[in-house]
Amino acid sequence: MVQRIFSWLVAYDAWCEGRVRALLTWLEEWFSISQKRAEEGMIALYLALSIVTAKWTFLWIGVDICLWIFVGSIMVWLHRRPAMARGGGRRYADLAALRVVFQATMFFTAGVEILAPLPSMSGICNGVAQIVYIAFFYMTDINSSGKPGQRRKLALAELKKLLNVAWIPKPALEPE
Repeated sequence: MVQRIFSWLVAYDAWCEGRVRALLTWLEEWFSISQKRAEEGMIALYLALSIVTAKWTFLWIGVDICLWIFVGSIMVWLHRRPAMARGGGRRYADLAALRVVFQATMFFTAGVEILAPLPSMSGICNGVAQIVYIAFFYMTDINSSGKPGQRRKLALAELKKLLNVAWIPKPALEPE
């Protein structure tokens, strides 16, 4: 029974990582956004959403600042890990179970904030911040191939055929 639960958790964890990997592939191929830039954007988005949801009272401002520093430093530490230290396809049942429990906790927090009887804007922002943190947590365990996307090149070729032009002007360089 326990082995069956762990195998389900590992499969679910692999499915979640596959969804995040597909998101990374889509960002790289269509918008040329690398994994590094996506992670940096998620750090900025999470901290910005956390600042919006802060309780700006004298009692809570110190607690909020300490939490921003703590969570921000964890996110930067995860982001700066070298490619060799990232997961890269290794599956461990205990780590998968911990990630699924962490994910369930964050989704529960987000659900409580977003699906409240009278949701507030700060609650919705806090729920979105928790979902961003889950995606970031999975993203920092993926090794990106770093190959440039091909779909954008194919789309540009189709656009050239559609407009019946052989060239599309590039933006002019600014003098330094």
